[in-house]
Amino acid sequence: GAQTIQYWTKDFDFGFPSQTKKLFKVYITYKGSPPSTVNYRVDGTTTEYGFTETNWAAAAVNDYEVATLVPDDSAEGEGWTSISLYFQGAAGGSGQTFEISDISILYRARPIR
Repeated sequence: GAQTIQYWTKDFDFGFPSQTKKLFKVYITYKGSPPSTVNYRVDGTTTEYGFTETNWAAAAVNDYEVATLVPDDSAEGEGWTSISLYFQGAAGGSGQTFEISDISILYRARPIR
C-alpha cells in the first residue's frame, strides 16, 4: 500500500547566504509514484508556498520522469535568501516505490544594492 511521507530538504542558499534570489522553476527527476504534494519554504520558515505542477504523476517503476514545477504566484518566489522543498502525502502504492534521482532549481540571484 501507499506510505504517507513528510520529507523536507535542507535549506539551500547556493553559496550566497545574504543575497536575495528569485525562483523560476524546479525540475525533479523521479520514478515511481510520487507524493501528492510538493511545496517550498523560504528562509527557514514553516510557511509553505505552492507550485503549479506539471507531469507530477506516477511513472513506471523502471522509467524516470521529469516534473517541472513553477511557483503558483511569482511574487512569492521573490526576495528569499534560502529555500527548501517539502514533500508530503501518499507515495508509492500498488507495489510501487518513489525515488528521486535529481533536483534542479532554476533561480536568479538579485543584484545587491
